[in-house]
Amino acid sequence: VIQSFPEQIFREQNIVAEAASDPISDKIEVIHSLFKTGDYFTANGKHGGGNATENCHLSNIMAKNPKIKALGLKYDSSKYPNGYSCFSFASFLYGYIFDKSFKTNSITEKLTDISDNGLSNFFSQCRKGDLIKYDYARGGNHYVIFLSYDASKKTMYCYDNNKNGECSVTYNHAFKHSFFKTGSYRVTGLTRYRAKNYDKVSPVYFPKLSSNASPSSNN
Repeated sequence: VIQSFPEQIFREQNIVAEAASDPISDKIEVIHSLFKTGDYFTANGKHGGGNATENCHLSNIMAKNPKIKALGLKYDSSKYPNGYSCFSFASFLYGYIFDKSFKTNSITEKLTDISDNGLSNFFSQCRKGDLIKYDYARGGNHYVIFLSYDASKKTMYCYDNNKNGECSVTYNHAFKHSFFKTGSYRVTGLTRYRAKNYDKVSPVYFPKLSSNASPSSNN
């Protein structure tokens, strides 16, 4: 994000804005370039054969998947809590972005008011890269990495794994409020895991002044 100053303070020609780059978005895009919607996040890069098989186990994925190996990443339980399916992908992506485990590096906030107002307030406060856990009323959980939220459409977008019970990923997976509120996948709660080092990983960028910049005399 580039912060702008009032135009009258500095002569426009003497302000050189540094190009803003969001490291969190950049890291997500690195993984998205390797794992697009429909690609398998598995050890062999193929159909998992079930979402709780060793082919979908994170430690095996990081040891054997050629795309992960090409990044030079190695499994480290202190950064990547081990697990299967949706958990494995969310754990991996959080660890890749923040270089720490979501279990030990997060400030958590839980939502139990699963109403339009509650969901809107919750998602409006989420940031790209947050890990979110769904608690299903029928039992079980789902883990995703938050990307964005459209309040006008009452829709949250995320990057997640295990579509249709397979170990395949979906980028910009859309979840409407109605998904959380009704039906067989309604939730009783949502938990957000915000990295404690979020602001260090994604700092704010300010304009830089050229060496001959000077305050405007038109104050």
